[in-house]
Amino acid sequence: MIDTNISKIKVINMGTTSYKKVWDLQKKLQKQRISGDIDDTIILTEHDAVYTLGKNASSNHLLQNRDMTVDVFNVERGGDITFHGPGQLIGYPIINLKDYRPSITWYMRTLEQVIIDTLSDFSISACRRKGLTGVWVKDEKIAAMGVRISRWVTMHGFSINV
Repeated sequence: MIDTNISKIKVINMGTTSYKKVWDLQKKLQKQRISGDIDDTIILTEHDAVYTLGKNASSNHLLQNRDMTVDVFNVERGGDITFHGPGQLIGYPIINLKDYRPSITWYMRTLEQVIIDTLSDFSISACRRKGLTGVWVKDEKIAAMGVRISRWVTMHGFSINV
């Protein structure tokens, strides 16, 4: 269990929503959180099929025989290529880390632990892998993470295959 000073976090449950709509909302909310106009917020959603390419991604990593009707977005988060689609719970925390601990490593490990603890509530035994970011059940990755932090306010987040 994470021992931290918990503040109130607003939850926005968007149901199934296009990636572009949620991405635009994240950018807007991050700016508002940086300026102090809103409290910490998390967006929960499920996306139609989409690929997002982080800063370390190359479009050469996309399968040539993939479904060409699936949208591809170059985004400002870390990481490589991520597929989002039906059957995933996506969480986009917009959190000011200055209110907790201004540390990217702490934030990423905390997100992993929250996912591990949540899966445990559903009798799913999950774990971290040394040197890797994300959460695994046995040999399968169940949760991926990629974030962007500006002035210690987060955006992007995690996806859990459910």
